[in-house]
Amino acid sequence: MACLSKSHFTRLFKKHLGLTPHEYYINYKIGKLKEKLLDTNLTVAQAFAACNMNYNGYGARLFKEKVGFSPSAYRKLLLGMDRMDSGG
Repeated sequence: MACLSKSHFTRLFKKHLGLTPHEYYINYKIGKLKEKLLDTNLTVAQAFAACNMNYNGYGARLFKEKVGFSPSAYRKLLLGMDRMDSGG
């Protein structure tokens, strides 16, 4: 579509954004998942599903690598911080 080979597109993408298209996509998905994890009406598995991700060993490990916490620990941390901010 862009009249570039896959490797040339990837090289240009990384040159300008500092990461590959795949890394960009993963970071985007993790960002969306972080938003969904704030919704307490969803289970962690449902939050993953809403982002077209599987809540399996790989998905949870990828999240932990990128964020530093497991998905459930991230949720507990943020929801705990939210309670502290609201005085609860």
